[in-house]
Amino acid sequence: MRNPGNEYFESIISTVKPNITEWSVIDNGYNSFVYEVKEKDSSMILRAQLAERSRFKEEAAVISRLQACGVDYLPKVVEIGDLSYGDTEYSYSLEEKLPGVTLDVFLAEEKNEDRQRYVIRDLGDKLRRLHVAPSTGYGLVDTDLAALYTTLDDWAESIVSRFRTSSRGIAVSAGMADILQRACNEIECSRDLSNPKICHGDLVPRNVLVDPRSATVSGILDLEHSKSHQIELDLAYWRFYWSGDVPFNELMAGYRDSVDAQLLTHLAVMRGIDAAAYWLEQDDHDRYGRAVNRLLALDR
Repeated sequence: MRNPGNEYFESIISTVKPNITEWSVIDNGYNSFVYEVKEKDSSMILRAQLAERSRFKEEAAVISRLQACGVDYLPKVVEIGDLSYGDTEYSYSLEEKLPGVTLDVFLAEEKNEDRQRYVIRDLGDKLRRLHVAPSTGYGLVDTDLAALYTTLDDWAESIVSRFRTSSRGIAVSAGMADILQRACNEIECSRDLSNPKICHGDLVPRNVLVDPRSATVSGILDLEHSKSHQIELDLAYWRFYWSGDVPFNELMAGYRDSVDAQLLTHLAVMRGIDAAAYWLEQDDHDRYGRAVNRLLALDR
């Protein structure tokens, strides 16, 4: 992603919020640039992305629906829009700044294991409460909270197809080939499922805010990759990526609602296959190897 630098940011300031006088860079990430801005005594978060990649409108629709359902720990969207920088189109989202530190920072700094467990269980509870709004189909949602794929099988088959396309011309290990074959068999034998819900879709520690004083989750951020899916999806994502850093059993203890353990495992495997395909598309064989190793460890 082309970094537009301070010139672009200042054009946003002058166009969107001319009364903002203070700003600081929070993250120049892989997909977006994140800034904290201040207008008088109010702090807000401004994110900028390439317009062709932006899902800020979809995110705003998801947040609006969830807040209407009583989910009160998501940031309120103040404004979204588009701007040009040279010959490149960008989108921006301006939202309220929620208090707290990210979960990864909290866990690194908090030495009391009881408080660590408490906040992870609270995250499980907050995630359960987030899985409240019905949606349609499977995959990334549009502004109507509907997804492209009609069934879970269609969604899973698209991921297997993506991996097969991206892995053409490379030697796939026997372990990975076996995982792929069993994933295909699972698709063929899967049950019909209904009643998908809005899921976060990108639940990672940096997207979770924690109040260090109370050891409770104060916010969940970045819902631009929200999906319509079975509720096990977010839990499966966490199990694939983060169970080594954050005890999965503590997250599940906080979640409390019953889940389909077999489906959760299947979705964790599908998440790993999708990640492996993505890194092959990016020609990043180191991260592809890490995704495969996680899959093999998950399969044990």
